[in-house]
Amino acid sequence: MMHAVPSREETRASSRLAPCYARAMERTIDRFFEESARLHGSRPFLRFEGETIRYASFARVVSRRAAGFARAGIGRGDRVGILLPNGPEFVEALFALLRLGATVVPVNHFLAAPEVAKLLERASVDAGVVGCDQLRLIEGVPDPPKGLFAVGGGGRGRPFEPLAEGDDLPPGCPRPGPDDAAFLLFTSGTEGEPRGVLLSHRNLAANVRQCTEALGPTEKERFLVFLPLFHTFTLTVCLLLPAALGAAILLFRSARNFPSILRDGILLGRATYFVGVPAVFNALARRRLPFLLRKLHRVRVMISGSAPLPARTVEAVEGLFGAPLLEGYGLTEAGPVVAVNLPGRRVVGTVGPPLPGVEVRVVRESGNGLMHGEVGELLVRGENVAGAFLGEESPVRDGWLRTGDLASVDTEGFITIHDRMRDLILVRGLNVYPREVEEAIEEHPSVAAAAVVRAMSETKGEVPRAFIVPAEGARPTAAVILGHLKGRLAPYKTPATIEFVAELPRSGTGKVLRRVLQARPLPPGGGA
Repeated sequence: MMHAVPSREETRASSRLAPCYARAMERTIDRFFEESARLHGSRPFLRFEGETIRYASFARVVSRRAAGFARAGIGRGDRVGILLPNGPEFVEALFALLRLGATVVPVNHFLAAPEVAKLLERASVDAGVVGCDQLRLIEGVPDPPKGLFAVGGGGRGRPFEPLAEGDDLPPGCPRPGPDDAAFLLFTSGTEGEPRGVLLSHRNLAANVRQCTEALGPTEKERFLVFLPLFHTFTLTVCLLLPAALGAAILLFRSARNFPSILRDGILLGRATYFVGVPAVFNALARRRLPFLLRKLHRVRVMISGSAPLPARTVEAVEGLFGAPLLEGYGLTEAGPVVAVNLPGRRVVGTVGPPLPGVEVRVVRESGNGLMHGEVGELLVRGENVAGAFLGEESPVRDGWLRTGDLASVDTEGFITIHDRMRDLILVRGLNVYPREVEEAIEEHPSVAAAAVVRAMSETKGEVPRAFIVPAEGARPTAAVILGHLKGRLAPYKTPATIEFVAELPRSGTGKVLRRVLQARPLPPGGGA
């Protein structure tokens, strides 16, 4: 039987951390940010749209914003929604609210107005910080009890900007404790109702420490950040991690103008850490980079999370940058990072070994452990795992988080994610993993992306149903795809229906929304 798989030897990994960082990361988020500002006050913290903001000056703004929020009656235990795009205002509000002990509720601004209203109602927010362009998303939502703060005006609520015009926060103002909730985050809801997860300062500080011990970044790094800050992956890896180190953040409003990100972030900004999602790296794999960018960039580590990364993308992107592209794995309930490949220790196709301080197990549905290499549900345990959830049954039992992911672990501790348990397709009693079918389809050069979901056949029961996005300029047919799959997949794994679509529905971080595809009616003739 396979026992819990421990992380790499922690004494060796922790030696990468300077003592000051190790001490700071044991504290609450507000304290380790203040420690970085004290140690690295003259270093750049944020670079955004041509402006550089240094740690010391940003810490002063945060202190004044915190004082402004406190004058408005916001304090420890209050829940405050942030409905903003990427920008300094998001980061200022976040650190100011955390300093007061409030719980920050980042809201996905890509959602429709009814979805936003529902999340805010579930979160029972006491106040909100909203951008002028996002006010339309809350038109029918009453102002929360402690008010609404509008960034950039908009004619509703109180203006956000004057909050920083008063005095600094008094030194004796109460602080949060390690077990206080720092974030209330909602999962992406790719399968159904988003789960509300309360992550404490302890959970997040632990995950920052674990990531630092595993990857070994320093205060000299420059993190390229264009993924939305409302997502836990971005918050922990792209904001809290560099803030704890005293590193620089090259912040972009979004990923929409990617040529400017390549120019201003990678070429001119000299980014060293490039954190993205498969959709970004898949697009990069299909384009030619300018000669100057390929020769002069300083990217030394690329990290991909949130969804599976095709092996051909890894090979192509590493060829462009000459740096490792490392796939990792995580989920909101774990802060979020659980495992990641390392530059000197990786297996392409896996999500790497668990982080230092994280344990994993693979179990049968009954809860009994499995042998190395066998597929079952992945369980995770560590200080990073959330202990509280919003009004629902906890997925944590005896400290072990039931992830709902089907995985296997090899003898070296490398984890392979096979699929979500709910996505498993049972064809005549045989297991079909959608990810395996998708990867086989995506090997065809005429395919840009594929998603496979469960469909019901009157005669066969459950069968695979494939949605395919053709590569640019390509016009594949169902017959071509089926011919490609012959010999690559067992006949029972071959899609019963194939539909070609312009795009796949995705969450803000690129995860395919399978529930949306599952709900689509079958076209006449099955789509093949």
